[in-house]
Amino acid sequence: SAKFVVSISTEPQMEAQQQRQHAEQQQQHGEEPAHRPAECKSQIVTWNVNGLRACIKRMEKQSLEELLESLGEDVAIVCVQETKILRQSNLDSEMCKPKGWDAFYTVSRKK
Repeated sequence: SAKFVVSISTEPQMEAQQQRQHAEQQQQHGEEPAHRPAECKSQIVTWNVNGLRACIKRMEKQSLEELLESLGEDVAIVCVQETKILRQSNLDSEMCKPKGWDAFYTVSRKK
């Protein structure tokens, strides 16, 4: 089943550009876009984390993957706000694509 982590931004133009870039990256790696069967029931979680890395520490987890796993098997989409990630270059590979999840990020232009 498909699972997604989404970082929300109030800058829709930048978000659309990053989604296009992600789709291009998937195509370059020969990946098909993830899909979910219509009969599948799932949960959506939205969370103001006030700093993604700080949230992982506060929740006493070792990684984003572990934090996502702690939300339960029925959670298919996680939307996080206030990640405090200012540039995509600040994302390591584990944050960019947690195991078993597709991730889409938008970053703030201002601090």
